Amino acid sequence: MRRLILSATALAASLCASFEASAAAPKTVFVRPEGKDICTGTSNLPFNFTLKCAKRTIQGGVNAVAGRGTVKVAAGTFVENVTVNKSVSILGAGMNKTFVLPALSSPNPSDDSTLCGGQASNVFLVPANDVWI
Repeated sequence: MRRLILSATALAASLCASFEASAAAPKTVFVRPEGKDICTGTSNLPFNFTLKCAKRTIQGGVNAVAGRGTVKVAAGTFVENVTVNKSVSILGAGMNKTFVLPALSSPNPSDDSTLCGGQASNVFLVPANDVWI
């Protein structure tokens, strides 16, 4: 009887480990103006109550996607400052379709004043390597 209990415990631990592995970050995340950052980003749909819909912000997409993954940004205007801290590709819908404007103007992002003495604004701050925008 004791062996059976240990086997059931081992099986439960194994099932939990496989569930955690399947809950890994997605390789592709969608972003669109009608999305919400509480969504998974795994579907290119506007916000819905299943939460299998697009993210609302590019930063939300970057945060959710797996390293070396792709953030697909729909047509629209996004007002945000994005920090890309992992190797990803960020793809817009095309020229004159996807626009990203800074949410903060003149944020003076570093002590060494690399952006025009703090007078410029970074829309994409990229401290990671192998990033494609």
